[in-house]
Amino acid sequence: MRLFKNLAETRRLAKPPTRESWAFQRYRFLSIFLSVPLVRVGISANQITIAWILLDILGAVALGFQNYGVRLFGVCLLQLSELLDFVDGEVARLSEQTSKCGAFLDNVGHDVWRRGLFLAIGYQVFRATHSVAYLLLAFSCAVFVGSYQMAPLLAEYVGLRETAESSGSAIRSRATSLARKVVAPLFLLMRNVKMVICIAVIFDRLPWVLWCYAITSPVLFLWRIFRLSYRLRRDFGSVRTC
Repeated sequence: MRLFKNLAETRRLAKPPTRESWAFQRYRFLSIFLSVPLVRVGISANQITIAWILLDILGAVALGFQNYGVRLFGVCLLQLSELLDFVDGEVARLSEQTSKCGAFLDNVGHDVWRRGLFLAIGYQVFRATHSVAYLLLAFSCAVFVGSYQMAPLLAEYVGLRETAESSGSAIRSRATSLARKVVAPLFLLMRNVKMVICIAVIFDRLPWVLWCYAITSPVLFLWRIFRLSYRLRRDFGSVRTC
């Protein structure tokens, strides 16, 4: 079969059109070795998406346990889920089965795990410390981290095709670029939420994660909303609502 004869060509066909960060490339290196066999046996991309969503839910449940070994098992489930998240897109492109339904399932899955993981670790830390403050921190993280990621999708729904971080924005200035360089590590944290949580589980530092995201995610959410709302006003003027 041609997919196995030329790995480089297969990778090119399976690769998404958008440029990916180095953080994603570590999974992309392995994902192709799962994608090709799954295409051969006829597993659909949507079935893989549903599988990694279920793995994320199980992983989040495992993180809520007090037993350290169970939480490590949850980390393994989350990493497998992250790998399958790359596999489903590759399978869709290799089998030419891309669809809006698949994109919808993918976005729902991401929203579920972003909110669910914070609620799970908040519950675990609450049980360990008996401090209600950690439940409130977890709720804040779930709300703002999830909303930060969903904001561009909502903007696209009303007609804005590009995210606030895309090149060519009219409001980009020297001051804006400097500000983005200062807060670049914070955006890196937002792009690697699952990895940060997994590392925190391994080193048993989950309270630090809750404090970090509870402080930074509201700020970054408001920043993204400001950027997106500016583009919407500039490109479309006032938007009618129901």
